[in-house]
Amino acid sequence: MDFSKFTFRQIDADTKIKSFDCGDADLNDFLFSDAVNYYQSMMALTYLLEDNEENKTVAYYSLLNDKIVFDPDEKKLWNRLNRRVANSKRRKEYPAVKIGRLAISKDYAGKQIGRAILL
Repeated sequence: MDFSKFTFRQIDADTKIKSFDCGDADLNDFLFSDAVNYYQSMMALTYLLEDNEENKTVAYYSLLNDKIVFDPDEKKLWNRLNRRVANSKRRKEYPAVKIGRLAISKDYAGKQIGRAILL
């Protein structure tokens, strides 16, 4: 796949979304109806991968702030995670960045684009 014809950009208040259909109505609706609102309310940042030659949105993903919280039912897992943190810095919760949504257009499915975004 020739990624040189793609542009990567962050959505802002003036972004016009190019043609996109991933086959999932909820993910499509978020991109066209909610992504700009999430940006304006500072809830999530959405990034677009666009095909300049085809004038289409290839993929998008949204990032948001979150946290990892201690769950007493998962004490064994939590202890394993905490081993990597100095005793003086251990907490019951840690800040995290979460991928809220990730979608690839049906036109580009199977081309390892999602994998490339995550790497």
